[in-house]
Amino acid sequence: MVLRYTAMSLLMAVIMLGIVEYRRIASPLDPLTLTDRQKMRRVAGFVLLCIVFGMTIGGTYMPTVGIPKRAAALQLLYWLVAILFAAVIPIVAVAEMKESIERLRRERREMVQSLAKPLGPVAKRNGHSHVPEEALDDLDQAEQ
Repeated sequence: MVLRYTAMSLLMAVIMLGIVEYRRIASPLDPLTLTDRQKMRRVAGFVLLCIVFGMTIGGTYMPTVGIPKRAAALQLLYWLVAILFAAVIPIVAVAEMKESIERLRRERREMVQSLAKPLGPVAKRNGHSHVPEEALDDLDQAEQ
């Protein structure tokens, strides 16, 4: 009984997360502008999460005592499918996270380069020809 209420409350939390994510994806004023691929991954992750929680809630209502072998095999298949859907969720999340990190690195590098351009005349006055490329390489190595 407690498992059912826990699963239902988690499903409600997932639905609220979906509403927040939908508003973020649909909003053109969001500072975290997402690429189309990121939007697709977030929607896919949300759908998979809803499927897993729905299967968990549905699976708690399945009979477990005194069932024939065929029904037991179907129940085992049911839970294997639920676990398969659950196993895909972290893969989607890691792929989305890697893309976010790559975008952050790109934006950081562009920002350093754009800040280095106005410093060119000042660097020449101080005896430096330009901002060295090694500084950008050091930035890339520090990120890793």
